Amino acid sequence: MTAEAPSASYRKMYYGHPENVFYGTDDGAQDGSFREFAEFRAHYESVDPARRDNIHMISVVGGLYGLNLIPLWKPKKLTIFDVNPTAITYFRLIHRAWTTSNDAAQFLQRLTDGDYEAFDDEEEFVRENIQLRRKDALPRERGSSKRSYEESWQYALEHFDVTKKIMLESELELRGEPMESDSFREFIRGNKNIWIYASNITEFHYFDLDFEHPDNAVVLQIIHPEQPQLLDLAPHAGSPVKVKFEIPLKAEPLAHPPVSKSRIATNAAPPATGTFSQAIRTGNLVFLAGQTGRNPETGELEEGLEAQTHRMLSNVDAILNAAGCTPADIVKVTLLMADIKDFKAIDAIYAAWLPGRGITPLPARTAFAALGLPAGARVMLDVVAAAPKGG
Repeated sequence: MTAEAPSASYRKMYYGHPENVFYGTDDGAQDGSFREFAEFRAHYESVDPARRDNIHMISVVGGLYGLNLIPLWKPKKLTIFDVNPTAITYFRLIHRAWTTSNDAAQFLQRLTDGDYEAFDDEEEFVRENIQLRRKDALPRERGSSKRSYEESWQYALEHFDVTKKIMLESELELRGEPMESDSFREFIRGNKNIWIYASNITEFHYFDLDFEHPDNAVVLQIIHPEQPQLLDLAPHAGSPVKVKFEIPLKAEPLAHPPVSKSRIATNAAPPATGTFSQAIRTGNLVFLAGQTGRNPETGELEEGLEAQTHRMLSNVDAILNAAGCTPADIVKVTLLMADIKDFKAIDAIYAAWLPGRGITPLPARTAFAALGLPAGARVMLDVVAAAPKGG
């Protein structure tokens, strides 16, 4: 049976509200028996072993029930997200204390004593809340108190060393955004091997996410109270699907799969300050925004044609590097000049840049004069590169 769409927006409830962080979870069996976890373990053990090799676990912070899934799913990459910035801080402190403790008993005692570092006012606030929670003295105006940590993180604490090892060795990314945001949709769309724990987000908000690679994708939510829902997308392998984050979860084929695009950005080149990106990757092609001789540190154009040309090419190098490419991967360039009479001087520097590196075949090129290049630049280069496989 499908529930009615929730009317409340959890963004308003949680963003900018440090008191709405859950110090302990109420996900799962309300008697603390943890019996729902047997279903999750049975699913993990039933899938093809090859699917377990490279899991990218994506979990909301919430009350950190997701900690229990770390030693079960054994991810190679870990992404933690939440709309509440203070919740991200909470995870950061738990991660710090866990990875610097010798065992579960020491970890829990350090939480009680506040015996780990806090580096700013928000971390101090959260650390104090954790101490208060350990003493059953956390007032509601500071945070939400659910089950004890011993009950909330049973499986993770029982497998403390495994959890610690994965926390230390897996690639970690923290994202402060809601699941329905455009940036999160884009993040999910093209990712592979993603196993998501969404807690009970759909009790607050309904939304859709597209999965281009459903062959090894899993979505898990626990609706309060005691309603686990696990959706394995493997049966949809071979074609993109849309997952409707509702109650219950649903998956349906995408009639018109969206074009996958990812933004490339680096501080080693001038930032994209307008309505554009430094570069966009789609498939194996990387499209760079036109680069001029602007210095990324000062934001100003270099003096003179020669300096601008050298800087322009170094900016292109920096963005290609951020995209996992090199100049050898360039397939097409478009050279724009404020004065066509500058072509010979520019081409001499260009020749030392690509041909001088022994790159063959040379990329296709179009060159022409353009009236009024940005900010009075004398030269601009537009580049398309073909990223190497696996890049």
